[in-house]
Amino acid sequence: MPDTPTHRRPATVRLRPVTAADLPALFLQQLDPDANSMAATHPRSAEAFDAHWASILANPAVVARAILADGTLVGQISCFQMHDQHNVGYWIAKPHWNRAIATHALAWEKKLLQERLATRQDAVPA
Repeated sequence: MPDTPTHRRPATVRLRPVTAADLPALFLQQLDPDANSMAATHPRSAEAFDAHWASILANPAVVARAILADGTLVGQISCFQMHDQHNVGYWIAKPHWNRAIATHALAWEKKLLQERLATRQDAVPA
């Protein structure tokens, strides 16, 4: 089958913590006009993007992971609290849409968060 967006093979997806080295690629990904239109967002300026990610990386309550598909950085996923609710946000670079990457990343993030919560509950004295 041709390697068209609707017939691509599924990717091998892996998550790892976001690092400062990932930020230039993530900045470029968030500039895509089609992705912003779909997500109903606006791209951040370089300064706003850097400030936003500095606060994310400095906040231990935020779980931010780089999404790798077949070893390539294709986006990010994070879990954070807003208005006393847990939220998950993710961004996949447009060239990697339609490969079930977000589905796999969400499954991994859920597993990591469940493990994190279980560890915290084990640490709470009875």
